[in-house]
Order: sequence, then structure tokens, then C-alpha cells
Amino acid sequence: MANPIGILLKKAILRKWNNLVSLDDPFERMPRLLRSRRVTGILDAGASHGRISRKLLRGFPEAHLFAFEPNALYAPTLQQYAGEEPRFHPYFVALSDEKGRACLNVTASPGSTSLLTPGEQMRESFSRDAAVESRREVEVATIDDWAARTACFENRSS
Repeated sequence: MANPIGILLKKAILRKWNNLVSLDDPFERMPRLLRSRRVTGILDAGASHGRISRKLLRGFPEAHLFAFEPNALYAPTLQQYAGEEPRFHPYFVALSDEKGRACLNVTASPGSTSLLTPGEQMRESFSRDAAVESRREVEVATIDDWAARTACFENRSS
């Protein structure tokens, strides 16, 4: 049953843009949208500290989640969570369109760290957060290369 207060708020706040913007939590909505599908694997590219990975695992109890995060800052947190949650599998590489090595731009705000150099609009809007503090070489993999090297797609009983 729909929440009448939520509907009223959406109409008042969003007005004519209701079809483009939602106040619903997408991580609560996804399991409902995919309820006719059996989700057994999820990739989280740029997993950072794993907050989104945790939400996805709660929403999809049969799934294993494969988290990709090249920023070493997050490694201890992701490793700890992997020890607590057997369905969580961290990989400390970046995903890209080619395998090999690439330069990771480590920014003042860890959430802005990327293989991409912050663009002009990003630097103007978030000058302090988007400032590149260091660069380091990291391993990059394609999804196809990762899947070929990983036994994650074999049939499993768990």
C-alpha cells in the first residue's frame, strides 16, 4: 500500500518532474524491480568503503558481490567486511576498457579519486575536494579479463 504522506510530499516537492526524479531509495526499489529475476552476482565498480555493497547484499540475499576498488585507503575496511560476509569479494583493481596498469588520481576527497583526471567543471564546482593530491599506478582489468581469471561464474551450491 502506498504511503499517502510520501505521495503528497512527492507531488508538492517534485511537481511536474515526478517522472524524472524519485525520493525512493534506489537500493530498496531494485529488489522489487528485479523480483522476477534470480540475482546471484553483482559487480560494484568503485566500491570505496563498501556502503553500497552492503545495501545491495541486503537486498539480494542469494547474490555474491564482487567489489572493485583500486584506492588502497579502503583496503582494510573491505578486507574486514570480506571476513564477516562470505558473499562479499573485494578486488583491489580498477575496471577499465583495457587490462594492464593506469594512473589513479588520488584526490583530497576520496570519493572523487578516479582513473580520470578531474575535469574543469568538477574542479570549479568542488575545487578543494577535486584537487589531485597524488597519483599512483594501479592494476586495471576489464570485466571480461576478470571473469576469465576468476572462478566466480562456476556453478556453486552456496
